[in-house]
Amino acid sequence: MSTNTNEESFPQELKETITDFHMNLKSGENVLGKLLNQKPDLDELTPVERARLELVSAFALNSLVWVSLRTKGVNPKDTQVHFFVFFYLLLVKS
Repeated sequence: MSTNTNEESFPQELKETITDFHMNLKSGENVLGKLLNQKPDLDELTPVERARLELVSAFALNSLVWVSLRTKGVNPKDTQVHFFVFFYLLLVKS
């Protein structure tokens, strides 16, 4: 199948949405790359601050997995990710 046929069969009203999503995804990758390259000095944090940082990091990672599953057409509620997100929400509230 040629590329032209694929472009013609793709709905025109979705092209802008998909392009915006792709650009935002690339932007997110850039920001995430910068954050991963920065290592916080954990020795300067109190135990409570360190626990909060680790909790937020775990929640953010689970959120990224959740989004990844949704973009692949998988319902995260049918996976164990749902239970981990619920667990982190309980920890945050306590």
